[in-house]
Amino acid sequence: MENPENQSVIAFDTLYTTNHIQILKILLPFVEAAAQKKLIVMIKFLELQYTLHYISRFPPPGPMAACDRSKNAPGAGLDIVQIFEQIKNFCTPGERAMFEQLSNMKKSMEMYEEMTEMMRMFSELNSEKEDAANPNPMDLLKGMLSPEQQAMFEMFQNSE
Repeated sequence: MENPENQSVIAFDTLYTTNHIQILKILLPFVEAAAQKKLIVMIKFLELQYTLHYISRFPPPGPMAACDRSKNAPGAGLDIVQIFEQIKNFCTPGERAMFEQLSNMKKSMEMYEEMTEMMRMFSELNSEKEDAANPNPMDLLKGMLSPEQQAMFEMFQNSE
């Protein structure tokens, strides 16, 4: 669990537990099976009790504010790709597929916005220089794209 994307999880777990609770977690596999269930419930109860006590001493924004990076701070906007990268190891295969689809949609929208801006710039350039000797800037742009990007470019161009 030393991955950088798990730092928030580690920070959270560190803040809301004690060394004694961690010791109980370590001892859990060594307890006979019948007693493990009771010990698991006791560990979770102790964590809840400690957490309630801790947050009563540190009201919001609370101790997790120190873990915030400026790009993750509230109001900084949601970046679905960044969020996915941090939580993907905790997702089910279905959730991963959903986040990958959302990530791909976001990338497609960004590409569409870039293409729209390029088309606008090329059409302005083309209107300024109506010279028959100059090739069409749109054709130049299409020539720089992969076949997949060309298909997407044409799809977005036809949607306008």
